[in-house]
Amino acid sequence: MSVYIFETDDGIGEPLKWTYELPSLQQAQIQGAQTLGELLSDDGQKIWRTGRACMAVYTAAGHAICNLEIIATLAPHLRGLVPDDGS
Repeated sequence: MSVYIFETDDGIGEPLKWTYELPSLQQAQIQGAQTLGELLSDDGQKIWRTGRACMAVYTAAGHAICNLEIIATLAPHLRGLVPDDGS
């Protein structure tokens, strides 16, 4: 098992960083996608404030494995029709 570092950035607060011990690079990629999905599931409203959410995965030595980025855009004809709760 190897240690992998996961770092998220939603463009609002400080980036979050944590580690997982996983058996392979492929498992680290899968874990990155699942974790980013869980973060959006917990607070999906954040992505609409900044328009993006990112997850970077590194080896313990700092070598990049993958970057995941989700971009949120609203269809032009809906802008102004969706209420902004101001948060």
